[in-house]
Amino acid sequence: MPPFSGAGVVGPQHRYARADYESSNRARAGPSTISQYVRTLYFDRCLRRTRPPIRYSGRAGSGRHHEPPEATKPRSRRLIVARIERATLADVPDVKRVLSETWTATYGSFLSAEAIQQVTSVWHAPDRLARQAGNPQVFLGVARLDGPSIVGMVTVRHRDTGTVMVDRLYVLPIHQRQGVGDALLRAGLAAFPGSRRARLDVEEQNRIGRTFWQKQGSSEVGRRVERVAGAVLEMVEMEKAPV
Repeated sequence: MPPFSGAGVVGPQHRYARADYESSNRARAGPSTISQYVRTLYFDRCLRRTRPPIRYSGRAGSGRHHEPPEATKPRSRRLIVARIERATLADVPDVKRVLSETWTATYGSFLSAEAIQQVTSVWHAPDRLARQAGNPQVFLGVARLDGPSIVGMVTVRHRDTGTVMVDRLYVLPIHQRQGVGDALLRAGLAAFPGSRRARLDVEEQNRIGRTFWQKQGSSEVGRRVERVAGAVLEMVEMEKAPV
């Protein structure tokens, strides 16, 4: 009979007896079994040191499941509440700043810096933006977060009966995928409640912009080629039904 039976250990003499018993068993097992035993202990200790901690969720005894570490969990989209307002003349310099930054981030991969500067200096000239801000047929909206700084803008204008044109919708890269673009678009379309459809143009190489408009329910209705500052661009014409 072994030196002890059961799981209890009552004193030092039992620990010594168990050590002698296990040593005699390993001696009888032979060198190959001893080597395997040592390797098993070694790798088990290594795994304990490198294995990430395991956390469990749920009540004790009710089908608790393994919860992966925070680093392996998928990141969820963080939505923020943006304040959308109609732009005023005082907002024009900040609107131009947002347009300059977003144009570089959006078109810098296929337009030169000189071409972007040439286009923004004309299309986003302060006097042109000021006229749009004061035009009742145009909604020039800006998005703000906690402070006074503008993080995004939209330009929607009345085109004809039942149709509006979304000329611009830009959000600073650091604030994209946070719901700012959605809020800007809703505010722009709400400024023309009688509209049945919205038209817009997006550059074919602007993958982020095309993905955004597709998620908004827009569909492609045509294509055309435009020359912008010496560059040939393929514009994708899209249409969306306002909601």
